[in-house]
Amino acid sequence: MSIEELYKAFSKNNRVCTDSRKLQAGDIFFALKGPNFDGNKFAIKAIEQGAILSVADDQSLKGENDIIIVEDALRTLQTLALFHRKKLGTKIIAITGSNGKTTTKELLAGVLSKKFNTYATKGNLNNHIGVPLSLLELNSDNELAVIEMGANHAGEIASYCEFTDPDLGLITNIAAAHLEGFGDINGVLKAKSELFEYLNKRERTFFLNSDDERLKDKWATNKNICSFGTSNTNDSTATLVVDGVFVGIEWTFDKKNYKAISNLTGMYNFSNLLASLCVAKYFEIDDEAIADAFEEYKPSNMRSQVTMTKHNTVVMDAYNANPSSMKVALENMQRSFAQNIVLILGDMNELGILSDKFHNEILEAALAIDPQKIFLVGKRFKTAQNEKVLTMDNVDQLIEHIKQNKISGSNILVKGSRTVGLEGVMEVL
Repeated sequence: MSIEELYKAFSKNNRVCTDSRKLQAGDIFFALKGPNFDGNKFAIKAIEQGAILSVADDQSLKGENDIIIVEDALRTLQTLALFHRKKLGTKIIAITGSNGKTTTKELLAGVLSKKFNTYATKGNLNNHIGVPLSLLELNSDNELAVIEMGANHAGEIASYCEFTDPDLGLITNIAAAHLEGFGDINGVLKAKSELFEYLNKRERTFFLNSDDERLKDKWATNKNICSFGTSNTNDSTATLVVDGVFVGIEWTFDKKNYKAISNLTGMYNFSNLLASLCVAKYFEIDDEAIADAFEEYKPSNMRSQVTMTKHNTVVMDAYNANPSSMKVALENMQRSFAQNIVLILGDMNELGILSDKFHNEILEAALAIDPQKIFLVGKRFKTAQNEKVLTMDNVDQLIEHIKQNKISGSNILVKGSRTVGLEGVMEVL
């Protein structure tokens, strides 16, 4: 079956599925494989459940009714996504970076929706499977799409670009994250810059964070950039505004001042707001509408969320963590709260041979802000010889400890890598 014929089948319901447990009648099932699963085993069952086709790459399924055999099911999914993307012609903004991808994606979706019918990647569907699934959710009403791209090794972003074909791109920043795959910070820069390389070869515009020295040094002289930063030399510039624990942004256009206080905490989110302002101005969004969108945005999914419980103020930022995001989160706690600070810090994953070094540095930075107590959760932080520090093997152990030793009247930061599962501690805070 050609890709054109497969697309004709897809067009009947515009739905695909890669998990047979979530399959709906009328879906096309793609039998994907991974280290711990093989969708080919469920290709026949998917047809029995109501799939109109199963796309598989196990030759032993050849001849089965309504099962299409291809060389690579994942590659076929990506090819179908590109075909669909080309058919619609939706203008695509690709976004990547070490920190702030998802928050910036959501800010962009909100502000661009003030003028355009805008689709944005749902959740964290930002990998080799999630990106094509996102593209296949586009419909003819979508004028713009913000597609998030994550990566943990070189070549990933370049491969995503091949089947996404973005019209514009944004790299939020460059930091020490996923070093097991990237090697070092220069490897991070090279890998994330694959997005700009793709756009630059096609003379398409990309949005440059000129406050990030590594990105600035590599790309500032390029003719295809639209820049943002705190210097007045940029296409978009603004100043930081702080209101209690919340961060905001102030800018001037046509001799008129505009200000928005977001529901985000942490000065690091100023860069995410400024990036979104730059993209919004590129698309000529009204400034009042931009300010409204920033103030209307409510963070979710454990990213920079401030929650007032019955007993404490909790800054929940436990979706992900790397050394740079940990440091700025600690700095934010010190600025935002004068006293009664409690830190719940989980392991930072994928740091390779530098893991011990980075974890030691974060513990030193945590102690430097003089908190009441520090809880370290996981195996990567070494036991500290300090009466303020308690080390827990896992979240369950931490929860049991807090049940027996209530925390009240405190300002609590909860931050760690997603796999630590720190969100579970909210029930006892």
